[in-house]
Amino acid sequence: MKLRLISKLGEGGFADVWKAQDELDRDVAVKIVRASGAGMSSALNHAKALARATHQNVVSVLSLEKVRDPDSGRMLNCVVMELIRA
Repeated sequence: MKLRLISKLGEGGFADVWKAQDELDRDVAVKIVRASGAGMSSALNHAKALARATHQNVVSVLSLEKVRDPDSGRMLNCVVMELIRA
């Protein structure tokens, strides 16, 4: 999946969340996981749990990808999710 990062929405202990646009021109949220084994394991497990859930109050996971981190330039794992507008 091709992703174009647009703007950083927030940052947390193990990931940064970006607004992005996918190759179908959809606005999506991209959670870029920092390069730590424990963080990726937690993010992957979290993404799998969200992907199994179907509820109006649970964000939909679209895919797991690798993306170039704008801050470090490194290729990092990310979780691509629907973008919730607040």
